[in-house]
Amino acid sequence: MIRGLSKDLLQKRVLFKKYIIIIIHHEKLLESFIMLNEQEILDMLIGRGLIMSSMNYRHCVESMALMTSKKKIDSFEWRCKNAKCSKYKTTISIRSGSKFEGLKLPFRKILKVILYWSEGMIQNEIMQVVQISRTALASI
Repeated sequence: MIRGLSKDLLQKRVLFKKYIIIIIHHEKLLESFIMLNEQEILDMLIGRGLIMSSMNYRHCVESMALMTSKKKIDSFEWRCKNAKCSKYKTTISIRSGSKFEGLKLPFRKILKVILYWSEGMIQNEIMQVVQISRTALASI
């Protein structure tokens, strides 16, 4: 015991300090994450193997090109660049074949949900902070 503190109270203080350190770490991670642009988020996901770094098109078995797109939620898409292919210029979502396939939220919001959830934040708080519905949260 230190200066009359019980063993139980000391353990609680140690756990509290660890919890504060974890929160500070997550806040720094979140701050650095918020500063990323869409290309940097995509690069991070590709670098961690969460999104494919290349895609072969099933119709012509040629490599597709990763292109920017104003129409896609993620700002990128895979596009067939084989002029001889009957499906030339066809696009495929960059989420195809990943855990993100079928999710309608932007990567940034999905990653925020995961980060807040890993912090122990409850669902109602996550929905409020990330500004998503219960249905959207449940889809993740």
